Amino acid sequence: MARAPFQVLVFPYRRNRSGIIEYCLFKRADNGLWQAVAGGGEDAETPLQAAIREAQEEAAIPSNEKWIKLDSVESIPAHIFTARAEWGTKTLVIPQYSFGVEMNVEVVISHE
Repeated sequence: MARAPFQVLVFPYRRNRSGIIEYCLFKRADNGLWQAVAGGGEDAETPLQAAIREAQEEAAIPSNEKWIKLDSVESIPAHIFTARAEWGTKTLVIPQYSFGVEMNVEVVISHE
């Protein structure tokens, strides 16, 4: 699979019994940093398709949950990705799209 030139962030949340919104962050196994679900697009995926796939892979969040495309879009330097060689030398930054997903399930943490 080819790495598409964009990144996604997914912020899972739920309302607890008191109606308070709780967010889920994940601690990376490789460097111990806390972050939202993150990953890149593959082949011809749209950002939403990539977000859904990453959330399923990393936290077993089903695709039929309530997905929200957030307005926030950041630029990330392309040189930090090993796939940059595939994108060509003119690709200096790639967009990072953010999504929220309202969960009605328990999170299952992956090995990542």
